Amino acid sequence: MATAVTREHGAAAPVAATVATPSWRLAQANAYSGMDSVSGITSAANGTMWAVGNLVSQRKPLLQRLTAKGWTQVSIPTSMSQVQLTAVGASSASDVWLGGSPWGTGHPVLHWNGSKWTSMALPGSFFIPESIAALSQKNVWMAGSQNYAKRWNGSGWRDYPLGIRSRQIKAYSATDIWAVGTGSQTEGQPAISHWNGSVWKRMAFPKISGIVATEMAPALNDVEAYSAKDVWAVGSIPVKDSAGKLASRSLLAHWNGTRWATALGKYGTSYSQIERDGSGGIWIQSGSTELRHRSKSGAWTTYRLAISAGKSGHVYGLAHRAGTKTVWAVGMTYTANNNGDGAYWRND
Repeated sequence: MATAVTREHGAAAPVAATVATPSWRLAQANAYSGMDSVSGITSAANGTMWAVGNLVSQRKPLLQRLTAKGWTQVSIPTSMSQVQLTAVGASSASDVWLGGSPWGTGHPVLHWNGSKWTSMALPGSFFIPESIAALSQKNVWMAGSQNYAKRWNGSGWRDYPLGIRSRQIKAYSATDIWAVGTGSQTEGQPAISHWNGSVWKRMAFPKISGIVATEMAPALNDVEAYSAKDVWAVGSIPVKDSAGKLASRSLLAHWNGTRWATALGKYGTSYSQIERDGSGGIWIQSGSTELRHRSKSGAWTTYRLAISAGKSGHVYGLAHRAGTKTVWAVGMTYTANNNGDGAYWRND
């Protein structure tokens, strides 16, 4: 059942939440030749962490792994380097999947099995992996702005219709996988689907009123599930403000096992990512370097990431390190003349 509880982010996520001094510190700024950026990050169940991006000026993909020395570059074979990486997923240190947009003779998927790299083409229509959910070497899901997901079963790929056009896919077990995004163009509504181990089923979701037709699609951008009765999703919708001008409003949704409750933020707001905090709460990206935290008890606090003097920044990915209370944010910092370096922040 889908029940709309649409309101301003009063009880759900107050705009006037406490603003804290930065507790998110800049843990590492890359120092490669030319510009680079980090766009995706993931944690395997054992706490092994990987991040992907691109050495923009060198036109090479970038893969880094968290070690005792910080985020350290991992070599990708030159023969497989014709791809612009956007997504990463891993079930262990010996099962790492990379996805992106190929160029030249490159392929959109790279896989590390602990001893060697494999480059894979994806069968069928044009498909760029934008999110990856890796459960094992024989159970990997990829989604990418299409109305279907691709699944690797250890020997081949198969397409599965989602019933929505996806923005993100996340897996918590082989029978608990979520995809969020938008419905059809004629619907013009955010949408969400769930995999129960045998079939994808689009869930009934409250219709959001006030959405206007524009190039900015109303969508859920990310999802985080603690249990079958505690699922959060975030996104944004295009609306007209009080002056009749086009604006966005952030969208927060929660599933309690029976119904969805939704809340809208003020004009000019949007939510792009959500991640668990390791203590029953959630982190939400609400700006280029602004994060909002909701504790397990429901208290909201807004944080702004530490940025070096004279620079700006942008976060592109969030990941909780399994088994800890540490959450990492990745992106880049840059100067006014657009010289940028990949960056890593952490919340402790």
